[in-house]
Amino acid sequence: MNYFNLFRFLLLFFLVFNVGCAGTTTAAKYKSSSGFDWTPLIDKLAADGLDKNYLSQIYNNTKVIFNPRVMPKKITHEEKKLNYAQFLEDSRINRGRNFIKINNSLMAEVENAYGVPKEIQAAILLVETGFGDFVGSDLAINILSSMAMSSNMEQVRPYLPQEYVIDSNVTEKVTKKSQWAYNELKSFIQYASDNNIDPIGVKGSIFGAIGICQFMPSNILKFGVDYNKDNKIDLFILDDALASMSNYLVHYGWKPGISREQQEKVIMKYNPSRPYTDTILAVAHKLGWKGYIPDYGPLSSRDLSVFEK
Repeated sequence: MNYFNLFRFLLLFFLVFNVGCAGTTTAAKYKSSSGFDWTPLIDKLAADGLDKNYLSQIYNNTKVIFNPRVMPKKITHEEKKLNYAQFLEDSRINRGRNFIKINNSLMAEVENAYGVPKEIQAAILLVETGFGDFVGSDLAINILSSMAMSSNMEQVRPYLPQEYVIDSNVTEKVTKKSQWAYNELKSFIQYASDNNIDPIGVKGSIFGAIGICQFMPSNILKFGVDYNKDNKIDLFILDDALASMSNYLVHYGWKPGISREQQEKVIMKYNPSRPYTDTILAVAHKLGWKGYIPDYGPLSSRDLSVFEK
């Protein structure tokens, strides 16, 4: 090999080596501290219009981690197994009455503005988060990002119960839930950016709902209200939470004097669960609401004694 060919060989090797190194650097750029690669998610979010620099700041944070157990929880969740009867126990009702007493001025103001009784407001906050005591233990960004990146059944399968039957319906469900989570993630990041809120500091439920009223991010963009006029919608602040929640209910048809059937339809929009809906109306009634005396709906036998008190 003459010197000219040797020079060409070394130059080609140098170029290939550097391109390879550059590619490796780019691929590793968005890996979490645990080694999970967020690059495909970031690229997709950026293609949908979110700022890539902002995204890189989020996903380079060591607190942002992939949790493979989130999607299995989502698809195996059974609402009917939740013990809603606990919310009608005397201790919970007394706490609700005290909450209304302490916040009566604000809640009455919101009721006058939106027409949603303060007892309904209190009932939802009681059931959703215990008036803010239980807003979630994990970061909303982790929950939503993990579900968004769990579209492949093979990622989910190892974390499902052994007795869980996996068929084409389950596989389709995983795909749909992953896309749903991706859309909610987009909304969450947009919400955080628009309201100057640190997305790494926001706790969420096991499915990504946030705030003391537990809104999914897409609903914050649609129905969130900056009621205290501090230039941001913060659903961990009671003012904004009550107004946003009431704005949501009004949008779906709540107004004074509607029938029991109409009340149910509106509450079902907040959470499409019959036990949840019956519980909200029953709690409101026990808190002193005179809008309607609910029949307590279909409940399991283990719950009936509480409702008969």
